[in-house]
Amino acid sequence: MPNCIKCGAPLAPGTLFCPDCGTPVMNAQADGADTHSKINLQKPGDAQAVPPQQPYDPQQQYGQYQQPYDPQQQYGQYQQPYDPQQQYGQYQQPGAPQYIDPYAPNQQQYSTYNTSGGSKRIIAGVIAAVVVLAGVGGALGYLLLRDKKDDDSSLKGDSGVMQAFEDEDDDEEYGTESTTRRKTTKTTTTARNTTTTKNTQTTTERTTEKPTEPPKNTSGIDPSVGTGGADFTVVAWNDSDVPALVELWGMNGGNTGMVNFVNFQCGGGDAAEKYDNYFLTGNDLDVYFCEADWALKYTNDDSRTLALDKLGFTDKDFSNMYSYTDSIGINSAGVRKGASWQACPGGFAYRADLAEQYLGVRTPEEMQAKIGDWDRFVAAASEIAEKTDHKVALADSLGGMWQVFSANRIQPWVVDGRIAVDDSCRTFADYARTLWNNGGVAHCGQWGTEWVPNGQSGSTMGYFAPTWGLGGFVYDASSESRGRWAMCQGPSPYFWGGTWMVVNPKTDNGGEAQTFIRTAACDSDSMLYYAKYKPEYVNNVQVMEQVIRENYLNDEVLADFGGQNYFAPLHDNAQAIDLKGLITPYDALVKTCFINVVTKYYCQDDYDWDTTEAVFRGEVRKYAFELN
Repeated sequence: MPNCIKCGAPLAPGTLFCPDCGTPVMNAQADGADTHSKINLQKPGDAQAVPPQQPYDPQQQYGQYQQPYDPQQQYGQYQQPYDPQQQYGQYQQPGAPQYIDPYAPNQQQYSTYNTSGGSKRIIAGVIAAVVVLAGVGGALGYLLLRDKKDDDSSLKGDSGVMQAFEDEDDDEEYGTESTTRRKTTKTTTTARNTTTTKNTQTTTERTTEKPTEPPKNTSGIDPSVGTGGADFTVVAWNDSDVPALVELWGMNGGNTGMVNFVNFQCGGGDAAEKYDNYFLTGNDLDVYFCEADWALKYTNDDSRTLALDKLGFTDKDFSNMYSYTDSIGINSAGVRKGASWQACPGGFAYRADLAEQYLGVRTPEEMQAKIGDWDRFVAAASEIAEKTDHKVALADSLGGMWQVFSANRIQPWVVDGRIAVDDSCRTFADYARTLWNNGGVAHCGQWGTEWVPNGQSGSTMGYFAPTWGLGGFVYDASSESRGRWAMCQGPSPYFWGGTWMVVNPKTDNGGEAQTFIRTAACDSDSMLYYAKYKPEYVNNVQVMEQVIRENYLNDEVLADFGGQNYFAPLHDNAQAIDLKGLITPYDALVKTCFINVVTKYYCQDDYDWDTTEAVFRGEVRKYAFELN
């Protein structure tokens, strides 16, 4: 039995984190495999390497359950039962190419640092930046960086900077006439590891330029909302978004010196439990982040989230949002409690050369016509399987299919305390069985060890992929077929990932909370800047139309897709997503149990539908006892 390298405690097989001191057991394997920091820094709450969930606790709230076949389960990232050790977002891919940001042109714009193996190169790079940008003061820069190097925690985590391009048209685009085109600022945030209660200071050098005048209007704040607090505390489960959003806020007049960033340093699926514990401490809390998976737990609780109209927001402030993101921010009573600065629509990325060879289609438009609904998709997948003697699958996994199919339900998953199983469930199960048996879908799980290699070998020719996946697992899967990929909408619109900002009703910084949210999620000028320089697929229809119109895309990913503007079909899908107000706190549990049961029993063991449905209901009730 192995022992912890830090404290020496014995570790059970498969343990990823020491039960005594919390030290990661798989650091060596995970190093360099953090898809979130290497792809595009979007979060989906989902797209990063995360620690496994803790053993199931029946006292945990919704959203903090273990899946019946995959204890590593995260929202939208269900593993198949034959790969229980696979970490979310961390398929072990020897020799995988560097992940490419699909948003930023020419180079990664939002730099990430990791003290594991890269501090010297980072420090050297920052020193060079200081010399070039400042021109003078090299000695001062050296002392600053030496102090940072001496501080063991100075470059810890995925903190980063937004770097403005030297674009001659920037000032005209953003309506600014600043004579100081590049400005170096320093922001210090506090990261509190609530597991070890160890505080670390993260200091980052930031090269930025101001995109617009600050949104100064803080009128409309309800008198009941506290103001004037000393610390503006922002809480999240990782540091993938907060540092950049704080920086954007500072560029728009926010006082970044009062920001206290509490970083739980965990996966999104573990955040709700940590929030519950944090609320019990009574510590300062102003703004915190939620995932769609479990957001209702907080937005339905008036003691945990503030109605945004109490900060002076109206529907007009969010009129440019994609409608589905707005739906997730509105609770069951119709009150807007959350706002998101990002959108994560998905589409279908596929090998264009194989599509021409097996389906006779030459363009994304022709491919869309061939697979534009689920009957046509299954027919096309079956055609490919037959022509290749069942050796080439159109779909990457049943999990990928279910990710998309389940986003288009016509009724909630739970109705009056009863698990709702309608005809669409049987329809999907039959699609799944057909493609599993004829080879139209790959026999692997999302994030499984064979998932990406199947694309590299050509045995899988298509992936259901969101915005953040294009420079991540799709780019990885295309390593042997660069330039031969294309993107279409796929059989139905869907999204995968996203984060919503909510406000603690006991905030003592209502003004700061208002301008922080307004800058990130409402102000189009700021969101355009963020879309280009963070970079991010932002939650603003008009801004993304401009980004797409100007073809502001990563050159390498653009080349991988044969020059196609790959955001255009994703934008079309984002506008077509209609959640119909069907979100419930049980959604992730129900969806995960269903795909696990269908995969394990209905597809492989020839269960009849009635037996499959009974097993499915039983699995859900194991983790949500109150349902029937």
